[in-house]
Amino acid sequence: MRDRRRLLLAVLCLLPAAGCDDMRHQRKVLPWSDARGDPPPVPPHVVAFESRPEAAPPLSLALLQRGQQRYRIFCAPCHGETGDGRGMIVQRGFAPTPDLADARIVRAPTQRYVAVIAQGTGDQGRGNQGMGKMYGFAQRIPPADRWAIAAYVRALQAARATRLADLSPAERSRLP
Repeated sequence: MRDRRRLLLAVLCLLPAAGCDDMRHQRKVLPWSDARGDPPPVPPHVVAFESRPEAAPPLSLALLQRGQQRYRIFCAPCHGETGDGRGMIVQRGFAPTPDLADARIVRAPTQRYVAVIAQGTGDQGRGNQGMGKMYGFAQRIPPADRWAIAAYVRALQAARATRLADLSPAERSRLP
């Protein structure tokens, strides 16, 4: 009788485990599948939940140096060291990037640069109304560094717009 109870207890303990299939047949969204299980994208003019835009920091040499460092890491491979759109990735055959000294880009507000760094410019399945192929760097570049990069891009644009004739003799003598 005692053995029978133990056997019955063992069967009852193992019975729930017999129905498990390690969730292999459960419906789920896999990393390579389409985004049917994702929430709808946040429209570009709406601030995401618990997300507040960071104010522009004051312009300083330290900010420009940080922007140059971050630009060289994240932007120069595609946009080039001078922002001409001929970075190494483009030279290897990827889609060309716009010249950052293009009048359309220069006219854009600096906040737009920060938004593009965060959200990207292309559609990439998110419903953005962009024109390019750049993906967003929001997960890789914190907001303070986005502002630093945007300030450095403005410095690049100013440097490329300056002609040698516009410089004083003292400034010309300091050029390499």
